[in-house]
Amino acid sequence: MTLALDILVGLAFASWLGFVVTYHLLANWSATEHGRNIMGVGLAVAAFLALVLVARLWPGYDRTWLQVIVYVWLIALGVQRLHQLIVLQHRTRRAKRARASK
Repeated sequence: MTLALDILVGLAFASWLGFVVTYHLLANWSATEHGRNIMGVGLAVAAFLALVLVARLWPGYDRTWLQVIVYVWLIALGVQRLHQLIVLQHRTRRAKRARASK
């Protein structure tokens, strides 16, 4: 089962890395806030899976600084998504109120 899990983690990492590379090459992701967020989330998932893969393949490797970087990145993305949610909900409610008052 251990080999199967190693393969699954490797495939998950490869798929997310593939997404990030393809998105970078094919899309103008940096042009919008949403595009930057999608890229950031893709990178964060790929980085997290890389940590898991390193832990599985090289358990003695000191991943402390890599973990700090990935976890701080995940915190920043969570805060960014929360901000986007609040701003979009505020705009939507304001637009609904404006339509209702017409």
